[in-house]
Amino acid sequence: MLKYYTAPALHKQNDFEQLIKETEFYSGSDLKQMCKEAWMIQMRHYLSTDNKSKVPDQINSLDVMKTARKIILPTTKHLTGRYNEWESRVK
Repeated sequence: MLKYYTAPALHKQNDFEQLIKETEFYSGSDLKQMCKEAWMIQMRHYLSTDNKSKVPDQINSLDVMKTARKIILPTTKHLTGRYNEWESRVK
């Protein structure tokens, strides 16, 4: 999902793989919300500058993604223990 919303140039950076690992407990909705937040951060920065070049159509900064990750936290991390307990009973 992160690759869908981010610029292809970011996918080749080592930090991008680290960002993916850091979002282990994020649900699909969490990841989408994190990308929306990153987009808003990027757009606020774009609108605050005098440089009015083409509006970016994808997230193009890992710093923006890292900032968004600090704002949007995983909603499912607390369920991991309950899931593992349920899984052990089912087996």
